[in-house]
Amino acid sequence: MSENDRKENDQRRFSRVGCRLLAEFRLLEGSEVWLSADVLDFTVAGVRIRFEREQQGIVLNEADVEWKEALFRLGDPSEALSIKGHFLRVYAQEGGCFTTGVEFLDVAPELQIGLVRLYALYRPYAAGA
Repeated sequence: MSENDRKENDQRRFSRVGCRLLAEFRLLEGSEVWLSADVLDFTVAGVRIRFEREQQGIVLNEADVEWKEALFRLGDPSEALSIKGHFLRVYAQEGGCFTTGVEFLDVAPELQIGLVRLYALYRPYAAGA
């Protein structure tokens, strides 16, 4: 699916904003290791991330992440938002990387405020694109 097709078929409740934001995630089933990811775009309901499938001696396959819950840290480690979410399907594999969507789960009001602030920070970036 091309980027234009994705935009035309994208029927979301919240608008996406493009960004380049560092993130980390830790799968909640059986892993204590934090893995690096790049946030490509996000809404206040979730993110689209890309990550290397082989990190820190761990090799992930699609079944390891699709529909699995994880803890995510978004942004600068000293100020990162920590939020629970679950992976959606892996919809791109390229150069040893997975690209997948994440839907946030159990978002407390204080986290909602943090997400809205982060969204507002990148909103001008999206408007200028």
